[in-house]
Amino acid sequence: MTQTYFRVQSGDRPASDLLDAEQQISRAWGKDHLEDRGTDRVGVSVCATREELAQYLATYGAGIPYGMPGWVLVELRGDISDDQPLDSEGGELLVHPTEIMSVAAIDDEFFDLIGAAYDTAMGV
Repeated sequence: MTQTYFRVQSGDRPASDLLDAEQQISRAWGKDHLEDRGTDRVGVSVCATREELAQYLATYGAGIPYGMPGWVLVELRGDISDDQPLDSEGGELLVHPTEIMSVAAIDDEFFDLIGAAYDTAMGV
């Protein structure tokens, strides 16, 4: 049975694209699709829980504009990829999505989770 996972992505990217096997490629954040193909991994980057995703964004996700409008939280089901994520020690997993459970604008509660995770990581 597949498990539920969470990710953030730009709201202008249709979540249904995640179900297309040809689009289930993850790249290091900030890399253009024509740049360093050596960081390409098979699968969609996710975390197992909202809390783990908040922790990931607060630490490994430096530079991800999660505070900007237009980003969404996607909950999906999927099967673990055979490929290795770049940030596995930070909670990143790679999956092959099989079902989109929900897509919602990132709300204040999730921003608060990210902020609390950041404060903890910084020793505040």
